[in-house]
Amino acid sequence: MPCHAVPCVQRIGEVASTLRDLIRRYQVVVVDAGGRDSREMRSAMTVANLLLVPTKASQADLETLPKVNELIILARGFNPELKAVAVLSIAPSNPMIREVEGVRELLAEFDQLELADTVIRDRKVYRDALL
Repeated sequence: MPCHAVPCVQRIGEVASTLRDLIRRYQVVVVDAGGRDSREMRSAMTVANLLLVPTKASQADLETLPKVNELIILARGFNPELKAVAVLSIAPSNPMIREVEGVRELLAEFDQLELADTVIRDRKVYRDALL
């Protein structure tokens, strides 16, 4: 099977102009802005089609959602078509732990974010298998 190269570009600061150029040349452009409020994230949001917000069901992660919600409002001032989806990651696989339902209820309070149907689960058995 042939191996195809995946072009990678690293930019700092204002990245929207670079992204506009890449969007003309590629069907899909993925940006990783580092999971914090930054100039790179804000400028990428002005041209993105989809913003994925990975989050855990931890207090520290969930406390960032009001700020993320506000940033999405600002970005939609420049990019009204921006879709923003929170992706619950490292969620427990034990059905007795109700964290996913709690996150669903919390996200209902934020009008700019929806929760993805897909939940990325944490399976302890995989970590244990390494031993």
